[in-house]
Amino acid sequence: MSPLQPCGTRAAYARHLYYGEEPCAECRRANADYSMAHPGNRVVAARARNVVRDRHRAEFDALLSAERRRSPSQPPTATYMSAKYELARIYDAEYRAVLADLLDKEAAS
Repeated sequence: MSPLQPCGTRAAYARHLYYGEEPCAECRRANADYSMAHPGNRVVAARARNVVRDRHRAEFDALLSAERRRSPSQPPTATYMSAKYELARIYDAEYRAVLADLLDKEAAS
């Protein structure tokens, strides 16, 4: 296995995206510089982003499904809560919408 490339490279930019992180300024700059020099690679980058988005979407959907099936009297495990917080960080807008919907339903009952 090759060593990890430092921030400020396209490889590090791709690593940030793969792990669902916001790329740092140095990595964004490196990716922008490369994209400007190689415009044909934008399609490849878009496909890579879609793969990562779909992978995280499946994780988010699975967690949401488990949350809806879980009895309110069952305390969540530490692993479950860690996954929930990480996915809520990655999908902030979706998480807030689902939470608002659940809170509205709770208030209505």
